[in-house]
Amino acid sequence: MIEFKSKNKSIYVSDDDDLKKLGITDSVKLFEDGFRTNTGRGFFEWWYFDASLDDGTTIVIVYMTKSIMEYKGPLKPGVMITITRPNEDKIFKISNLSKNTFTSSKKSCDVKIGPNWVKGDLKTYTLHAKVEDIIADLTFNGIVPPFRPRDGKIFFGDINHYFGWVAPIPYGTVSGTLTYNGKTHKVTGSGYHDHNWGNLALPSVQDHWYWGRAQFDDYTIIFVEQITRKKFGSKKLPVLMLAKGDKILTGNGVPLKLKTTDFTKYSSGRKYPNKLVFSWELEGNTIDITLNNPKVIEAASLLSSFPKWKQKILRLFVNPYYFRFESKMDLKIDFGDIKAHKKGLVLYELMQLK
Repeated sequence: MIEFKSKNKSIYVSDDDDLKKLGITDSVKLFEDGFRTNTGRGFFEWWYFDASLDDGTTIVIVYMTKSIMEYKGPLKPGVMITITRPNEDKIFKISNLSKNTFTSSKKSCDVKIGPNWVKGDLKTYTLHAKVEDIIADLTFNGIVPPFRPRDGKIFFGDINHYFGWVAPIPYGTVSGTLTYNGKTHKVTGSGYHDHNWGNLALPSVQDHWYWGRAQFDDYTIIFVEQITRKKFGSKKLPVLMLAKGDKILTGNGVPLKLKTTDFTKYSSGRKYPNKLVFSWELEGNTIDITLNNPKVIEAASLLSSFPKWKQKILRLFVNPYYFRFESKMDLKIDFGDIKAHKKGLVLYELMQLK
């Protein structure tokens, strides 16, 4: 176990010996997208899917055991659906269902929450999600192989408190039907799926993170910088994955560095940078990512789903805030024999947890 010390608390990540003991290799196994925690107090888990459709619509679907803000509470399963159409208001729906309606396999992704379900084998996923008048019946087919950094876990304070992440589909295709506003649409596009689980309050261990992914022609990239709270030393925990076609070129995020400049104050009082520069260099290989002039397409407090009276109480302790941006991206790759320069629009997020 590798330890990163701070004055008050330590952070741990698994080393090669740990991976051998766990039987974990570079290849993600089927059980890793199955149920990884339990439904008791102090645990949370969610399976996340998003798609960028050919007509410009984006959709996000999340199957969860409970809200991350209520991880100390009992099982409270639910499904969230967000649809964003070009130049139209966002549609957001959430349903919380009886705890008796939740089931999940530990062997693979096979989750049921009331009438909602998702099932997959790390390559192909089919799902059905219905919240009020929104219905999604979609199939995701992976192109880029499943990915996780090392064993996918970060341990905070000790090895019993952790946050886990794996991306079974870093990039793939999507097809199916989407029903909203009284109409059913046949849809196609590209998609992504990841899976998160843990047993701690993220606002207590992480200060903020930037998370994004992009796909240009034959290249897929995931880039993340997480910053821990001061009590954990404001440690930077980067993640990077670069793939060409169906081959992952690197999953080593350690060299990734981020510089942010030109901050703007949003109407909520929160600030975000207008320019982000990610740089990565290892053994003569370089990857450079520049994000410019972000457009805010979503901005909300994570407390907004709580009753007004409860929001006032929670804000005394924490008020996590989420931004989602559309941005211009400039990607330069100099990796072995590969030299590429790509430009385009991408989506990325800023989560401010304090």
